[in-house]
Amino acid sequence: MTQLEPQIRLQAEMISELAGRVQSVLTETRALRLRSAERRRRVEEESCLRRSSRDASSGPTMWHGRMPASEPTSAAEPPMMSLLTRRMRQILELLVQGKSEKEVASELGVSPHTVHIHVTRMYSRLGVNSRAELLARFYRQGPARNHN
Repeated sequence: MTQLEPQIRLQAEMISELAGRVQSVLTETRALRLRSAERRRRVEEESCLRRSSRDASSGPTMWHGRMPASEPTSAAEPPMMSLLTRRMRQILELLVQGKSEKEVASELGVSPHTVHIHVTRMYSRLGVNSRAELLARFYRQGPARNHN
C-alpha cells in the first residue's frame, strides 16, 4: 500500500460528505421556495379580497384619469395586458413566476434599475400601489384573459 492510498481514501470521503451537504442544502432551498411561493399566493389572494371589498364600498373607479360611464364589472374591465407594453408584459410574466427584479433584469439583459422603472410604470398604468396588488390583479383576471 502506497502513501497516497490513505490520502485518496480520505479525499473521497470528504467529497462524499460534501456532496451529501450540497444535496441537503438543495432540498432545503426547494422547500423554502415552495413555502415562499405559497406565502406569496396567500398574500396576493388576501390583497385581492381587501381591494375587492374596498372597491365595492368606495364607488366608481378612475381609469387613467377618466371616470368610466358606469361602474365596471370584471367583464367590462379592459384586459390588463392590453394596457402594458411588450417589455412590461415580459417583466410581468417573470414576476408572476416568482422572480425578483434582479433575476428579471439578468434574464432580459437589462439593468435592475430599468426593470424597476418598468414595474413602477405598470403600477401607474394599472392603478395599483404594490407588487402584491399587481400580481393579485393579474391572478384575478385569470391566465386566459391575461395572455390575449
